[in-house]
Amino acid sequence: MKKLVKLILILLGIAALIGLGYLVYTHYQFDFVLRFQTPHLNRAKWIARIRNHGFEDALLFSAMIAILSAIPGLPISVVAVFVGVGFGPWLGLLINLIGITVGNLFDIGLLKRFGFSKNNQRSQRFVDALSKRKHPLVGIALGYMIPVIPTILVDITAVKMKISFRQIVPTVIAGALPVSFLYAFGGDALLRQNPKRLTGAIIGLLIVIGLVALLRKDFQKHEAKKMPS
Repeated sequence: MKKLVKLILILLGIAALIGLGYLVYTHYQFDFVLRFQTPHLNRAKWIARIRNHGFEDALLFSAMIAILSAIPGLPISVVAVFVGVGFGPWLGLLINLIGITVGNLFDIGLLKRFGFSKNNQRSQRFVDALSKRKHPLVGIALGYMIPVIPTILVDITAVKMKISFRQIVPTVIAGALPVSFLYAFGGDALLRQNPKRLTGAIIGLLIVIGLVALLRKDFQKHEAKKMPS
């Protein structure tokens, strides 16, 4: 992707993110002011109040997460966890899933339209390792599941492998589902201070850590095969 085009798109994305963030702030400001100014307020009533926001706010959060997913280097965790706080586990899961999926599909579309850096050694190693798997689509889904792996690398891999749009959509959704679950249920567990849901979120985190170890081992095997004997 040309540097100027990339810079313009990033600046536009950040500007949109600031605008959306301000709208979210204005919509939720009174709820949090009320909580801090009225500490004796019934917790259940306050949770019901903060979760009384409708479709417009869900759309704002989906758009924010999509932009955060599309711009390399920006973390989505804070916003995605707050979605679990503000909308509950299941609706929060859906909002996160839509945002992450749309953001990555948008990135893939841009990469197909404008191209990418030809000398990105890191992305080349990534695509080499995934393309040589028995089921490369499974590898790409795993890449989306692991928060520590920059999704832009996975997007570049999908483009380089010339995966069709019909194939990449369910792959992105499958990869985004576990992290969407982790963020939404983790946020809900923190708000409710519910040990059972917190345990579920911790189990989800352990699964993600296991996936990191699995993918790392796979890369190490791939690198070892490339080394001359």
